[in-house]
Amino acid sequence: MKKILMFGGTFNPVHNGHVRLCRTLAERIGADLTVIIPTYSPVHKKTGDELEPSADRLAMCRLAFDGERETVSDLEIAKGRPCYSYETLEELQKEYPDAELYMACGSDMLLSLHTWRKPERIYELATVCAMSRGDDFSVLADYVEQFSKKGLRAVIVDVPPIELSSTELRKKLEKGENIEDDVPKKVADYIRERGLYSC
Repeated sequence: MKKILMFGGTFNPVHNGHVRLCRTLAERIGADLTVIIPTYSPVHKKTGDELEPSADRLAMCRLAFDGERETVSDLEIAKGRPCYSYETLEELQKEYPDAELYMACGSDMLLSLHTWRKPERIYELATVCAMSRGDDFSVLADYVEQFSKKGLRAVIVDVPPIELSSTELRKKLEKGENIEDDVPKKVADYIRERGLYSC
């Protein structure tokens, strides 16, 4: 059965850490295809005026993720509203009816998964691919064991920590600092050409 990894995020902006992490996860679980899904607007965090237009974030993702087994989807952006994970998984299930779905999830996000909208539906639709930094492995394993009784299916993947953050990149851009080592070249060019993040 084909394995599809859903890798969502704000990607504001997308950077090399996102790309490395996505490809590490895909390799570890043996994903046949990774679907990268930029959010229209995140449900779980407030971004205020810091969020660049969805069309720009989508375009940057398409420049950053160009692997043979990667595709960037406007599934959430096209809805023009914040989307819940269970909704996006339902759409992916319709698009890939014969595939086994995996959902990438940071360690902090995993530990709050039971508070998300319709968590049991998420458990039903996908295996959660939880990213461990190593020092939190036992905490994540305990959580998975606790909620497996409610149907949670999860794999915990030990991944190298991302030294980059989109917040730090935005600050660098505002100061006019060089980001060539932090983002794919095509993304850096796009940011400059469009004058994003007040650069």
